[in-house]
Amino acid sequence: MRLRRDGRVVAEGLAIWDLEADVEWTARVMRAPYPAGAVPENITGPNPIKCNWFWCHSVWRFEINADARNYEDEALWLWVSRVHPDECVDLC
Repeated sequence: MRLRRDGRVVAEGLAIWDLEADVEWTARVMRAPYPAGAVPENITGPNPIKCNWFWCHSVWRFEINADARNYEDEALWLWVSRVHPDECVDLC
């Protein structure tokens, strides 16, 4: 994954995960201090960061060059979630 600004790469990284049969995968990319739906205290450790909220499978954090950030602590995030078709997805 790469983030470019004015043709220059300002953040990049690699995310790899094993696919599973009969699973619906969703990938979200965001720029934020932490990913949506996450508790900031739980977003630590090396990539991929394991997560346990809203069917989250893994989260990757990629540093954005300081001169390309909109604000301090902004990072590029990749959030991968998975849902099995027979699992409860919302209210159960």
